[in-house]
Amino acid sequence: MRRLALLIGVLVVGAAAGVIATQLGSDDPEITESTRLPVEFADVIRTDLVQTETLDGSLRFADPDRLLSQAAGTITDLPEEGTRLEIGDTAFELDGIPVELLQGERPAWRPFLDGMDDGADVEQLERNLQRLGYDPGEPDREFDDDTIAAIEAWQEDRGREVTGQIELGTVAFAATGFRVGALIAAKGSTVAPGGAVYETSSLDQEVVIELDPNDLDLVTLGAVVTVVLPDDTEVPGEIAEIGKVVRRSGPEPDSPGVLDVIVSIDATSFDLERAPVEVEVESDRASGVLAVPVRALVSLSDGGYAVEVREGADSRLIGVSIGDFAGGLVEIEGDLDEGDSVVVPAG
Repeated sequence: MRRLALLIGVLVVGAAAGVIATQLGSDDPEITESTRLPVEFADVIRTDLVQTETLDGSLRFADPDRLLSQAAGTITDLPEEGTRLEIGDTAFELDGIPVELLQGERPAWRPFLDGMDDGADVEQLERNLQRLGYDPGEPDREFDDDTIAAIEAWQEDRGREVTGQIELGTVAFAATGFRVGALIAAKGSTVAPGGAVYETSSLDQEVVIELDPNDLDLVTLGAVVTVVLPDDTEVPGEIAEIGKVVRRSGPEPDSPGVLDVIVSIDATSFDLERAPVEVEVESDRASGVLAVPVRALVSLSDGGYAVEVREGADSRLIGVSIGDFAGGLVEIEGDLDEGDSVVVPAG
């Protein structure tokens, strides 16, 4: 449809260009400079013509997840939405006790106390104590006297009751620092073990495209794209992930199926949970071709196209075949060379 529209436009422009060509090549004394339509000149260039498609996307923070409470209690304090938390910060407060954020892939599932069985969770805790400046000995899977001493020092510095043990739910493990998203629990509400406290995400932003599976040929893993942000700022992006499972785009049974395509982008100043954006993806490319402005095309009466080439004070029409269109340029083939000057209607 785009190509058809461009060709229709060329026909209109070509008609005007044909008038210009006739005027420039005529010796009729009645035609003067004041009666000729104004023209400009452009060089034949060798370039890449890139066609793009614009896809709708949504800006969001990457790696959406939820922070869970590992113990029952009353939420007595919460961070504000948008707060950025690092390891060692307070994730929230349960029954008046701060729940400290520690680093680890493994969630806590039992209290840390003397006599507990060896386990990977003990080693994870000891690595955190060591990172925070306490000495549990060489981190290992055994909960021993060195571990107890490090916990007691940590509790004393935090103003907690010094017991040498950590009750389940008084620390929370996360792989890295994160951004607090929408609050799920309210201050003063009660939460059960495993209950969600708030949504989380990484500190990086990304764009998700809900792609029609029929348009799958438009995206390639690793391809560079342009993301147009809500303030019309353009930032580079890269296709980081292409979903393999078609899902429905809405709750209705007849909602169209989509594939989630993830675009990674550089960090931006948009501190928004979600915002609509546009993603420009390359749909076709003609590399190293000769090109002129579309407006330089002249529609010939017997069909086909030509361009008017300036040769000193004179000019002549040269027939051309046309190829791809992009960015106001058209690919041409004919008896022309890079650097030749062609007539273009002014405007």
